[in-house]
Amino acid sequence: MNVTLRQLNAFINVAETGSFTRASDKMHLTQSAVSGLIKELCTRQKKQKSLLKQRHNSNF
Repeated sequence: MNVTLRQLNAFINVAETGSFTRASDKMHLTQSAVSGLIKELCTRQKKQKSLLKQRHNSNF
């Protein structure tokens, strides 16, 4: 459930360029590959947030 450097790199490139298309060109990947990396990152973050919430609720 760790975030990968590839996912972070995709996120940074999309943020810097403001475009999935430009980020994919910069990374030499397809647009769908960049979108997939961002989707994986979001999914991992949601799971992590859910686990933290469960831990917090179990302490009460």
